[in-house]
Amino acid sequence: MKKRIISIFIIVFLIAGQMVFAGNVAYEKTDENIIAKGLVHKHIVRLTDKGWQNINVITADLNEPTLQMKLLRSPDGVSNLETVLQHAKNSDVDAAVNADFFAWRTGQAGHGSSIGMMVENGELLTSSDTTDNMASLVQDEFGKLIIEYVRTSITVTAPNGSSTQIKHLNKYDSLDGIVMYTRDFQNTSLGSKNNIVEMVVENDRVTEIRRDMEPVLIPENGYVLTFLPEFNSFLLDNFQVGDAVKTDVSLSPNRTLQTAVGGGTMLITGGIAAKNTHNVSGVHPRTAVGIDQTGKILMLVTVDGRTQRSVGMTLQELRDFMFELGAYDAMNFDGGGSTQMVAKENSDGSLKVVNEPTENRAVINGIGVKSNAQPTNILSKLILEPEKTVFQGTSVNVAMRAEDTNLKPMDIDAQQVTLSAFGVQGNFQGQEYYPQETGKLKITGSLGDVQGSCEIEVLDKPEKLLVECYTDNPVKGEPLNVWVKGIDANGRSAMIPNRFVTFESDKIRLEGDKAVSLVNGSFEIKVSYQGITGSTHSETASVPVDPDILNFEKANGTFTGYPSYVTGSYTVSKEEKKEGNSAGKLTYDFSSEAADKKGAYILFDNGGIPLPDSAAKLGVWAKSDQKVPHWLGCEIQDGNGEIQRTYFTTQGISSTDWQYYEAPVSSDIARPMKIRKLYILQYDPSQKGSGTVYFDNLSIGYSGTLQKSDEPYLNKDALHNKDFDPAQGFNITVFGELQTGKQMINRILENKVVGKSGIYSDINVMMTSTDYLRTNARSHYTENYFKTENENVTTITVDTQSGSIKSPTYAQFEWFASDIENIHTDYVILIMNKGLDQFTDALEKAAVEDLLEKHITRQGKKLFIVSSGEKDSVRVQDGVRYLTIGRISGGNIFSFANSIAGGTYLKFNIKDNVLSYEFCKLI
Repeated sequence: MKKRIISIFIIVFLIAGQMVFAGNVAYEKTDENIIAKGLVHKHIVRLTDKGWQNINVITADLNEPTLQMKLLRSPDGVSNLETVLQHAKNSDVDAAVNADFFAWRTGQAGHGSSIGMMVENGELLTSSDTTDNMASLVQDEFGKLIIEYVRTSITVTAPNGSSTQIKHLNKYDSLDGIVMYTRDFQNTSLGSKNNIVEMVVENDRVTEIRRDMEPVLIPENGYVLTFLPEFNSFLLDNFQVGDAVKTDVSLSPNRTLQTAVGGGTMLITGGIAAKNTHNVSGVHPRTAVGIDQTGKILMLVTVDGRTQRSVGMTLQELRDFMFELGAYDAMNFDGGGSTQMVAKENSDGSLKVVNEPTENRAVINGIGVKSNAQPTNILSKLILEPEKTVFQGTSVNVAMRAEDTNLKPMDIDAQQVTLSAFGVQGNFQGQEYYPQETGKLKITGSLGDVQGSCEIEVLDKPEKLLVECYTDNPVKGEPLNVWVKGIDANGRSAMIPNRFVTFESDKIRLEGDKAVSLVNGSFEIKVSYQGITGSTHSETASVPVDPDILNFEKANGTFTGYPSYVTGSYTVSKEEKKEGNSAGKLTYDFSSEAADKKGAYILFDNGGIPLPDSAAKLGVWAKSDQKVPHWLGCEIQDGNGEIQRTYFTTQGISSTDWQYYEAPVSSDIARPMKIRKLYILQYDPSQKGSGTVYFDNLSIGYSGTLQKSDEPYLNKDALHNKDFDPAQGFNITVFGELQTGKQMINRILENKVVGKSGIYSDINVMMTSTDYLRTNARSHYTENYFKTENENVTTITVDTQSGSIKSPTYAQFEWFASDIENIHTDYVILIMNKGLDQFTDALEKAAVEDLLEKHITRQGKKLFIVSSGEKDSVRVQDGVRYLTIGRISGGNIFSFANSIAGGTYLKFNIKDNVLSYEFCKLI
């Protein structure tokens, strides 16, 4: 064990010597989305020794002539604040981040001033920072990007030749100097009250000098110079109405700029660490920009922070990460609550917030990238997208799409695509492939010189059928949206087309894969396939809308708060899910001291989700990032347009795990109905704070039992063998949790365990450690990390008593990740005190599942996850066997007999390269 720890330490030390940041990373997962040609979005989730990091990176290769970097600012003037999403929509860009630091306008919500400069289409919109501490990202007339400290200088000259410096362009100010306002600031000046003087200039001549007057319309071909004469009387001393006015603008360094935006300190300059000129200390959400040495590669970065899902970074850590990306120059942008990134996703081409902002803050400006690529209709990529699994004897449709040379969607004739299959015998009928054996199926498609391919797992046969119907109030002669899913003995699933299924009802007619109702009204649907039966277990009418909306698989609503000062956000996010690929993520901030009840709402699109008249209840899965006393509710609009409310819980959220909630739908509500809002309510104004709640699988129930979305899994397993001979082969024995004390009767229990551990056992693993048990030198304990390989079996023990692998020691996760990535055996037994379903960190659970899937199950290896629980159980899901050993309590003399008589342990046996397992009795 000591040798193991030393070797791991040496590896980590060597890596850390090469790159400081990377040396602290125990786990990383990167998802990549190609937004447009030359424009890529990467989402990085990392586990470091300081916590989780949620990082998003936009990389734009501006050598691609169709890409354009743009300054994002409000079309209503540079003084207006908007969210990055709104900025991006206004400018029709494909990706964007927030940029400059800014100061809010006191007493005027939604307005502020950038600290640094803004240049758009070669025009200076705001002046630079006056301290020379704030750098800028600029693009010169040749399109090259540069990060540097830029100083703007604006002078005004009178007819007598006298001149003076203008302090600011288009910024709110205390007016201890002269400030110039143009139409780029807003339509009107600020007014000349409280001794302020305004000099209006149009077509280079003074048209008016104003005192104690309301704001004036700023001339389109002019500006307003605003000042307090007690600080600077130059304009009053040297100008009269009608005089000519000359202004000069210069930049240092002297360049002709196309685009520019201010920021904070430079992080990297010329490939080396830059001096910190603007310190934002601490660990926070961060936004940064980087460029390569050519000045043609743009890197936009956000790092989320201040949450358990992402701790944030210091400026030094941000610099290290920019080095890691390959930045030659880099600069810090505004962070904290301003950190936001939006990007278009290939799925529907709509802009989405892709990071996890701490607040939906309106900001002064941003930097975006737009693709001006037009369709070429020249085929570049053929993408095959069938289902990933199929049962032999059924068929799979080889869905496909195409992209042109600019990565634009392209229409093709599927009949012109030549399809070929490899690895599994079968035959094509059009785009349908009918496999006749199990195994890995590879399908390739060719159209001209362009090819695409995909892989499909062909499963043997189902052991269970699940039936779902998404048709509201079936009508005679109309189709029923019926789906049948099969689950095999290894817990893997595949859809079964309706034409292969027998519908055991005279109320349905099958037309190919389309099921048609022969009657009006709802009824139970029963099906059978190869002797296996399944049914809807409830009335057929379930949801009258796209199931992806109810399952939160696609965008379906927006955020709204009550009262209006309540802030938050809503998005469909992949970071958490009960089932499928995503869930609805609702953030809220109830920290205001106001004594109001507060609510954070998901306002569903298209006026709401229609409810069938027969709906009697609603069900939803919810997961909160913390235990809170807030209520979960739903707002229904009835047939009269009135709002009715129903609640899933008024007792608060008492768990941070996924919980299922139901809410009644009263029969007194006028029909037809729509679900307008799903929300969390701060019913008690004294309960402050902010947080996040996720929603998934919103379901509709009828007068019978509401069918929950929890999918049952098979409990039988061919490897669960009661007949193997432990006297032969190699044996691994695992004992569950022993709840013992100091009484003699508990020593008897420990004696029994020690005795059993010596019978035909090559390796013993115990989930309880006592001084007495440790006298058995041949045993290992889950409180100590342990890995061994024997007879084609890798056995790993991990301490998860705290509901985590990374706690109590982060190094344990490093060891675990390293070992999982280097498995050389066909069988893997992972033993932990608490199972994955008891992990307290959802990100860690997802990371462990990702590592196991990537390095074990995807490689065809058999995985057994053993933990302690209330009773013995076996669950097989997606090829993984989850084995739970029931706890044994020594207790007292009255409970001892029952405890020890019912006590079990788990024995694995491998012989002739076949592994079996069995739950064995202690007596």
